[in-house]
Amino acid sequence: MKQIVLCEGKHDVHLISSFFEQRDGNFEVKKVIGEELDSPIQGEESRQITNFQERRNPYHVLAKSDNGKQELEKVFAALVNQLLRIGPEVVVLVDLDGGSLQRFVDGLDERIRGSHDRIELGQHEVSRRNDDMVAAVCEVLKRDGSRKGAFKIVAFEQTLERVADVSRDEEIDARRDQIEEFLEEAHVYDLLDTVLPE
Repeated sequence: MKQIVLCEGKHDVHLISSFFEQRDGNFEVKKVIGEELDSPIQGEESRQITNFQERRNPYHVLAKSDNGKQELEKVFAALVNQLLRIGPEVVVLVDLDGGSLQRFVDGLDERIRGSHDRIELGQHEVSRRNDDMVAAVCEVLKRDGSRKGAFKIVAFEQTLERVADVSRDEEIDARRDQIEEFLEEAHVYDLLDTVLPE
């Protein structure tokens, strides 16, 4: 099954690509780092998603960073219809920054309602939780209350950088090494392994 993982930043993309390399080296992961794009992020995101869904596209996973939580929410809200229509498994990877999952879902719902007059977020159901992370499934509803689809959320209770002890002062290779070490911790790998389909 194809998967699109929308992330806040490049460290999250590295975590996801490292996870798939460890779990199944045959998975092809396409990485798109929003911080490095020259074109408007929303247009590039839509183009990448369209290309990803083509039959001849060799990638199994599209891992995309959106240069921060606000940009991630904005892009997701603008593209949620397209994402649900084309049918990959959609995962949003986000930092809660010490806040609650409900607060994040409420904020995302507000953005979606601001972009669309016919859809909104329904309830979310927590599927896994550990000391550092929480995973949930969130419904997308039509305004008449019928179900349009769903997506998954994987959230760090604080931030990936904080729980993986990654310092922005370190070189990029050292930061990647810290993220890979964090991924080796059983509770992190197990949660991702349960949430992300093979």
